[in-house]
Amino acid sequence: MKEVKVYMANSLSTGKYNFKDSEFNFILALIGKINKYDKDFEEYSFTKKELENLTNTNLKYTRISQMADGLMGKVLHLNLKNEGFKKYTFFSTMEYKEGILKVCINEKMKPFFLNLANNFIETELKELISLKSYYSKRIYLLLKSNAFKGGSVSSFEHSISDLQEEFEVKKSLLNYADFKINVLEVALKEINEKTSLKFSYKPVDRTKIRKKIYDIEFTFGRKK
Repeated sequence: MKEVKVYMANSLSTGKYNFKDSEFNFILALIGKINKYDKDFEEYSFTKKELENLTNTNLKYTRISQMADGLMGKVLHLNLKNEGFKKYTFFSTMEYKEGILKVCINEKMKPFFLNLANNFIETELKELISLKSYYSKRIYLLLKSNAFKGGSVSSFEHSISDLQEEFEVKKSLLNYADFKINVLEVALKEINEKTSLKFSYKPVDRTKIRKKIYDIEFTFGRKK
């Protein structure tokens, strides 16, 4: 895969949304087509071959239509102060014709991708795509949004319940032990093996009550 940069506002790392891994690969590849200095979105195009490479599937018309239906229905949920929220749909239209999928992004999404001056994530598409787990991708973006504030190694805390809500995890992963095995440990292995980052984590128990876990402390830096 050629070098493609992905830029997005930090706030997307803590937004509430969920995608199938193939759908998220498509989203990330789409973001890679956006010029962060543009004032307006363009109409972005994907060939059938590009879509097949992103999904690792031999796609037929019906499957592409189903994929478009799924993506059109996705919603980004951002929590606001005082129990407020703001919701966005990612796309305004999708059109597939003669082997080309044309995509128009919702204009309300401009602040997340265009004219970015500060508080944004910058990374390489190939690093994100290399991660097989959707949750690994989300944790990687969370790390990048907190990257190197005040030094070569960064550390921050994040509520476990917030992580579970933001990732919209299955009910079976609401238990910390299962969340650790299926989300945190998978991300730890993938990110440390496949990307330019190396991270560790540890649970934080503020109540001093045994086995009561409320927060995770992440520590990470660039590999030497």
